[in-house]
Amino acid sequence: MNAAISIFATQGYAHASTDEIVKRAGISKGLLFHYFISKQGLYDFLYDYFSRFMRLELSGIAQREREGFFERCIAIETARMQAMKQYPFIQCFLTRADDEDAALIGENFGVARRQYREFCETLYIGKEQYRAKFADHYKIWRNLELDVSQGAARRNTINGELDTRAYFLEVSEVYALLAERVTESALFADNEEDAEIPQESETV
Repeated sequence: MNAAISIFATQGYAHASTDEIVKRAGISKGLLFHYFISKQGLYDFLYDYFSRFMRLELSGIAQREREGFFERCIAIETARMQAMKQYPFIQCFLTRADDEDAALIGENFGVARRQYREFCETLYIGKEQYRAKFADHYKIWRNLELDVSQGAARRNTINGELDTRAYFLEVSEVYALLAERVTESALFADNEEDAEIPQESETV
């Protein structure tokens, strides 16, 4: 499973080779297809398994209401790091899956991905008073979050091995910096006039 998600995460579904997967996993191709029938069946199983696994790791965060937004982001990354200790490429795999063609992989994958996306949205929209405002900006935030996580994963992968601790530290530092520079009132403001954005102090 680790061998398969590492290849799907780095190469994408269309370019991933089952020959490379079985070579990295140290099993025969016949054994792979005995259990999964096809590459499509393998991918479908992996996404269902790992999206459920990650949801379990993150399940407690959606109910936590007494946190700042960026504190919640760091809590999410902490939970992801714990999952990545067992499956180093799990987050990269789930992230890459967002860009895959559901029509190519199958209906089951499309349903599972939609359910996982809806779950992930609830993670960031914790406080009741923020839900309506943040829902409109979630896609923008999601793109930023993907850029941060994908960049950190790429920079901290050496010889095919992801340094999960270094990944976590880099992502956490980004959120800590954002927390210093952007107030929650600015993040969830209805318009620019409502935003309380810290001003740069003048230098002499």
